Amino acid sequence: MLKVYYAKIDPLYNQEKYLAYYQALPKTRQKRTDNYVDAEDRMRSVAAFTLLLKLLNDNKVSYQNDDFKIDQYGKLYLVNSDVYLNLSHSGSYVIAAISDAPVGVDVEHIEKNHKIKELIKYVLDNKEIEEFSKSKNQIKDFYLMWTKKESYTKCIGKGLSAGMNTININKIKDFHFKCFDKENHQFAICYKAKLVIDSKEIEL
Repeated sequence: MLKVYYAKIDPLYNQEKYLAYYQALPKTRQKRTDNYVDAEDRMRSVAAFTLLLKLLNDNKVSYQNDDFKIDQYGKLYLVNSDVYLNLSHSGSYVIAAISDAPVGVDVEHIEKNHKIKELIKYVLDNKEIEEFSKSKNQIKDFYLMWTKKESYTKCIGKGLSAGMNTININKIKDFHFKCFDKENHQFAICYKAKLVIDSKEIEL
């Protein structure tokens, strides 16, 4: 089983809907949401977890709100469950995944004015930087590599503590990726087992 939902956050601009979704969140997620200063960051936080809850409910995965925990690397998990979880949010989109095996997801808003040259050293290793310099579409290639690496580090459970610039994406073995872009957003799904991905866009 590898189920993925992705959705736009636009419906949460409706304050009544936002509050309804916020109030349905576990207390720990509400607290995390409250820590965001920017209103859209709070919307993304609520939307991402709401999407995850919809995914769990649609697939009849049982849980209590107190069952959601965060490990030492910041990875979300369900206690007393063999279901793996992951979520991500950026720009106008959120994405969530559940699986029988480790899974990581990432979405990044593609900013064409992004200072890519300043970020390269944090994302790419030396060999990748050399290859990247020959790219004819650096914006697209950079975001593709960024999301693949972040989804991978989330899949292995280390998050950004793994150091993306210490990983060469072309040398990763025994992991699989599904990548796609939509409306100036790059998505990546990383999974270890050879599973059939059931992914779809839904409306919050």
